[in-house]
Amino acid sequence: MSTYTFWYTHRDPILETEILHDLECEVEVDADDPTDIRVTDVLVNGKSLRIGDAVSKALSYQIMDAAEQNISEAGHLWDEIKEEHGYVYRGLGGNDPDGHWHRAVA
Repeated sequence: MSTYTFWYTHRDPILETEILHDLECEVEVDADDPTDIRVTDVLVNGKSLRIGDAVSKALSYQIMDAAEQNISEAGHLWDEIKEEHGYVYRGLGGNDPDGHWHRAVA
């Protein structure tokens, strides 16, 4: 597993205001398979939010969801994962039914 820097902003939809702005954290990502990339933990100051109090745990799940969304939408986390793991796309474009991501052979 690898860790990546991630900035999280939480906007409360009911209050229509930002509660947290650009919280810097690290997300731990399991990216051994390019078709099944999962965020497994969130670290702040080197400590897992998943073992904290109820607020920290709830925040960790919000951040993990946001990070996974960033990856699925080809955001900056996906770019970092591709570079670190050497993933390349083989196919004729995004609509190619035979297109797929795989690890490049060195």
